[in-house]
Amino acid sequence: MKVSARLSFRVVLGLLALTFGLLMVSGCTGGFGSLKPTVTAQGGIQGQTVTVTAGQAATFTSVATGTGPFTYQWYLNGAAISGATASSYTTSATSSGENGSVYTVAVTNAAGTVMGSPYILTVNAPAAITAQPVSQTITAGQAATFTVAATGTGPFTYQWSLNGAAISGAIANSYTTPATTINSNGTVYTVAVTNVVGTVTSAEATLTVTAIPTLTFGLIPAQTYRS
Repeated sequence: MKVSARLSFRVVLGLLALTFGLLMVSGCTGGFGSLKPTVTAQGGIQGQTVTVTAGQAATFTSVATGTGPFTYQWYLNGAAISGATASSYTTSATSSGENGSVYTVAVTNAAGTVMGSPYILTVNAPAAITAQPVSQTITAGQAATFTVAATGTGPFTYQWSLNGAAISGAIANSYTTPATTINSNGTVYTVAVTNVVGTVTSAEATLTVTAIPTLTFGLIPAQTYRS
């Protein structure tokens, strides 16, 4: 009887220890055998900036580890995106107004929910010329100044050309010619504006150079006057 009582006491202690252990696991994980999800990658690197050109779509991907199954909910600037409940999310065609938007994802399993690191969306807009260089008429000996204005994602670089050939050092948004001669009449100026997306070339601006007027004097025939 004493041996049986000792065995029963040990069995009871073992069961109590097992129950306590299971309760501890349950309390830590939210369910027996479940581990909270961990977001291990988002597009390769958590918190990565995703860069697209305006008009393109952006795709965000989340990879989670832990006890499945997982559910997902993507957010844009803190607001849930309707229907965005897969491990990846692709936007519609982007616009420059969406530059700087923040995307995050919540990953949930039986143990709880974790938030992935945010994505920052960068939308680059192509360069667009808003003010074309203007054709001019000047007099020989004068200089002409051509100017261009552009919008899009800066910074911009510029290269002016004369009759299709790049002008050395002409890399600002305006260009002033040297003093012109009559031989400069009819020359054509353009400028290429470049940003991170690509290059756009301006319309042609034609330079008209007029000759300096000259005065000529003829000989006056001899006259005879009578007094």
